[in-house]
Amino acid sequence: MLQEWLKNRHNISFNDQQNKVMEHCDGAALVLAVAGAGKTTCLCARTAKLIFDGKADAGRICTLTFSKAASRDMKHRFNHLFHGLVPNAHEVHFSTIHSFCYKILRHHYRKHNIPFQFIEKGKAKIDKNTLLRKIYAHYCQEYMDTDTLEELERLIGFSKNRLLTIEEIENVDTGIKKFPVIFQAYEQYKNKHYLLDFDDMLTKTYHLLKENQLYLNIFRNQYDYWQVDEFQDTSPVQWEIIKMMVGYEGNVLCVGDDDQTIYSFRGSTPATMLGFKDDFPISKAYFMEENFRCGKLSTNISSQFIQKNRNRYNKKIFTKNPEREMNELILYSDEREQLDKTIDSIMTIMENKTDATIGVLFRKNLSSIPFIDALSDLKIPFKVRDHIIKSMRHWIINDMLNIIDFAYHPHNKDLLEKIYYRMNGYISREQLAYSLKIKKPDQHLLKVLAKNPALEDYQVDRLNQLIDELERLKSKKGPSILKQILYSIGYMSFLERNHSISQSAAKHLISVLEHMMRNAESPQEWRHKLEEMENKINMAQQAKNAQLTLTTIHSAKGLEYDYVFIVDVTENIFPSLKAGKKVSEENILEQIEEERRLMYVAMTRGINKVTVSAPKIMMNQHQFNSMFVEELQTLLPTNNKVSRRFMDPFRKQKSSNHSLSAALNPGVMVDHIKFGKGAVASKDHACVMVNFGNQIKKISLDYAGKVLKIDDAES
Repeated sequence: MLQEWLKNRHNISFNDQQNKVMEHCDGAALVLAVAGAGKTTCLCARTAKLIFDGKADAGRICTLTFSKAASRDMKHRFNHLFHGLVPNAHEVHFSTIHSFCYKILRHHYRKHNIPFQFIEKGKAKIDKNTLLRKIYAHYCQEYMDTDTLEELERLIGFSKNRLLTIEEIENVDTGIKKFPVIFQAYEQYKNKHYLLDFDDMLTKTYHLLKENQLYLNIFRNQYDYWQVDEFQDTSPVQWEIIKMMVGYEGNVLCVGDDDQTIYSFRGSTPATMLGFKDDFPISKAYFMEENFRCGKLSTNISSQFIQKNRNRYNKKIFTKNPEREMNELILYSDEREQLDKTIDSIMTIMENKTDATIGVLFRKNLSSIPFIDALSDLKIPFKVRDHIIKSMRHWIINDMLNIIDFAYHPHNKDLLEKIYYRMNGYISREQLAYSLKIKKPDQHLLKVLAKNPALEDYQVDRLNQLIDELERLKSKKGPSILKQILYSIGYMSFLERNHSISQSAAKHLISVLEHMMRNAESPQEWRHKLEEMENKINMAQQAKNAQLTLTTIHSAKGLEYDYVFIVDVTENIFPSLKAGKKVSEENILEQIEEERRLMYVAMTRGINKVTVSAPKIMMNQHQFNSMFVEELQTLLPTNNKVSRRFMDPFRKQKSSNHSLSAALNPGVMVDHIKFGKGAVASKDHACVMVNFGNQIKKISLDYAGKVLKIDDAES
């Protein structure tokens, strides 16, 4: 009856593996569902069958998910599929694990009249960020930048989700000064003032249920059947809570894919899925191995790729889909060619297949900035899924903006206090404080400092040099602005001394900034361009129906696109590995396996075609091949191992751009792909101004070849 309903109403038919999952009733079960296996529909069908067959009332089934979006989507899918067939379908409980735990905590606190407030987005007198900054400043005696704050918050969440003891925390290579002490102080403050953070909902519920059998029985007995979606994302503390709820012989069905465990930084681990049989010795295992999403070749390649991981279940991943478009692995000459050629491919798809969805996937948010910049200039609609705006507020960018601002306002003491130790000026805090006391309004602060009689000759010489270099900065254009800040003013020396960011991460950011500065006529224009970029990102985040999406791979999980481009697959970016004094060889191997799982997730987002690309020159340095590029070279068919779009096609593109640029002289008539006919008003080394009658547009010469052509009447 249920299968007929799905076939007749929704044209959905299950294979044998899916039917076995749907028909599972009592006892514990693990479902290993590969990417594109239709697990959500299958889980909804199993829920409906339990109700339809009279095994459980709708209100006695609880399905726990990883995120609010997943919970909402599953509830919507269930109601859409079975409305009119399953009695009381609206009573089925779909919840995040956090929401479920909050219900338990709220019951306890209200029963015992215990006041509580959330420190995150709550009405508490102090918010989480402010509290952590104060604790860090107290113990470390220094200001905490945004990157360190984010890492501190992540480590606190990681420690709680892994249920680490203080002794275990002390052995974690955190990179945060005095992290165990800060962690304890943070927890003690919250407990003293009845404050809760997001992860307290988990840890406090865990301890409450362990210590209070009455509560455990109350909430355990509310449901007869438990289901866990995206099981691979479950952290140890979440799994311990679920096990207590279910009981040793309870009815729990967990669905997930160990090959898509990509949230270890939040606390999840493949060990949870791999140890299911140990937790439930009397249990069943089901495999959903058919990929309904990808083409045959793509499925075979991604399957062989992930099999290089050792810490996983062995699955026979297959598809009945036909061959589709040939996947590509492309090694470009540099970042610029990768950007240009990828956008060319995107534009071709958009022109020929207006209903096709396109995803550009990145390992790191920074890689999206050049694409946002170029797509905005080309007026190509797109949306972004991540908080990329954080990348634009990176402390390195803020430092550079402060240096630029100080060059124009050398009397501003607030600016100097933020940057004096980042310009290689050999000035102590005490010497700075002395000079600030004796300075007069509107005096050049570095000139005041240079007159301090306590300074050594080398300090005075460096200050005078800084005064000259800051003055020269105001006349710099394009990438010369960046070089002036990094080398002449000495900011690069500060970055090399700073251990809160890896050298590869710093170079990646500098490479992106160099791209953004390429046409800036002055430092102030570059500052304006950054502000414009934030506006572009905000608009893209609000876009809903764009054909093109820019997203990190983590945010793309669970999604699919007709065409996928995975960019910047180069050393130090993908795979991205962390090393430290306490990082063992075993841990490095674990990181590599997680990065490979992340690549597998990216590769299995594509329906028609996946294109993987890497620039041979990036960050102004030759890049060794990513290990993933080398692995994929052995997996692609012989006639398609690597499309080496190297210098010949690149020279043709440069030649084409150069000839068009030479022809774009004032008075020349042109055709724009969006604005139509216009006349060139003026041109400089970087841009051309075109009058389209009712508006004048500034167009970068870098993109002129993509959006402009000489009007036929001219030629």
